[in-house]
Amino acid sequence: MLGAIESARIRIGNSNDHELIANFALTLSEDPESSKDKWLKVISQDNVYPLIAEINGVVIGKIQARIIDNIGWLEKAKVTPSYRKMGIAQRLIDAALEWIINQNIKTIRTEVDSDNLSARLILEKYNFSANFLAINPSVHVLPSDATPENLASFTDVVDPDLFSVVDKMIRRHFLGNIMIDGRYLPFDKNIFSNLIEERRICLNRTKTGIIIKSTHNLPEEYHAFCLAESEKDYQEIGKAVRAFAAQELAGFSICHAPSKRLSVQGLIAAGYGWNQPHTLIIYQKNGQTNGHSKNH
Repeated sequence: MLGAIESARIRIGNSNDHELIANFALTLSEDPESSKDKWLKVISQDNVYPLIAEINGVVIGKIQARIIDNIGWLEKAKVTPSYRKMGIAQRLIDAALEWIINQNIKTIRTEVDSDNLSARLILEKYNFSANFLAINPSVHVLPSDATPENLASFTDVVDPDLFSVVDKMIRRHFLGNIMIDGRYLPFDKNIFSNLIEERRICLNRTKTGIIIKSTHNLPEEYHAFCLAESEKDYQEIGKAVRAFAAQELAGFSICHAPSKRLSVQGLIAAGYGWNQPHTLIIYQKNGQTNGHSKNH
């Protein structure tokens, strides 16, 4: 294994790799069937660059790069535990960044759990800088949460002309991105129209609180992306999300919110807690040819 960084082959993945990906998932204690399905979905999408690292036909690492609305997104590099700290992740990142830069992309982003110090150090070596935080508190849901009082402040958005109101808030708090269905996406009119059509976006009466209903592959979880202008707004959001979750018969709900005092205090007042905090840091860098170094 001492020569792993030299002997590992970095190549573009394809649909024939699904069984190799399933075996790789086992080394990470991840579900192989779910990983296989996700892989096949990823490689079927446009503007996605899936890379794998392999030794003797065995996958020991992978990464994906993708382009969404002229922003390059670098997915987390994953490496088999026995091959970590050997430079495999750096080689994968180098290749993924090179592809993004060659698409003339000027902004590159990635996300990482706040407690993943090793990944954060790698990103900082590549001149990524922390952009913003999102903290995701959760709460157990009770049938009694589905009360009209908890939903009274929020109604579905049906007017496309409200785009500028919502866009202004999202740009102020999340630099123009939303967390929806497990990933951050640049917010635009097309996404806004889809959210309206699918009845997945709500505003409070004063238009100072936003709830975007999200999805998750675990049916007992109910996810929501939320933004507000005051602690009181966040308290109302928390109660409303609990009500939505109770209506869907979920076991608990999760709010994705900015890591700001007003959101923390407001959601705590609505019963949300941080007993198992899940905080994401969004890193960003300029997509320039000389923007990353291969000297590690």
